[in-house]
This record gives sequence, structure tokens and C-alpha cells, in this order.
Amino acid sequence: MYEVPCLLWTNSLYRSAYPELLAAAGRNIHAPVQADRLIWPILSASRITFDHFPETQNVFSAQYVPAEKRVMGGTVYFPSKAKLELRRLRAEAGRP
Repeated sequence: MYEVPCLLWTNSLYRSAYPELLAAAGRNIHAPVQADRLIWPILSASRITFDHFPETQNVFSAQYVPAEKRVMGGTVYFPSKAKLELRRLRAEAGRP
């Protein structure tokens, strides 16, 4: 299993049209997202939603809730010790 960065590339027109989406994305900038759940932010960024849209699984939503346990292919994922240490240092420094 690998951690892969996610990139959201926007232009000025998109940024001015959807500031709430980008604000929520900014608040969740370091939140983990599993590849099998990327459909929700992709649909949201495309402005496609429907009744009962799972906002809690949409990293571009203020209601996003990261999964407590990440499971991939039946295997529980644990971040490396270096990654956990970096998170601790960021938290101590008051950075996301």
C-alpha cells in the first residue's frame, strides 16, 4: 500500500465560482482519502450531486469525516512511523 498525494488543479473562473468547495478542501488538506472513495469528491468538484449524496465521504465538503480505519484489499493500513512523527510535529507546531 502506498500513500499518494492528491492534487486539485483549478483556474480562476472555477475558484471564483466555487469558493465554498475550495474552502472545505483547504480545511481537509491533510485528511486521508482512500482511492475507492474518490468518486465522491470527483462528482462534487464536477458539481454533480443527488439526494442522499454522502457528504461525509467527500473531502471537498465541510461535513467530511475521515475513515477511522483504512482498509485496502482486506488489509488494514497503518502509516509509517516517520509519517506519524511528522503528523505529531505538525500538531505541536499548530500546523494542519
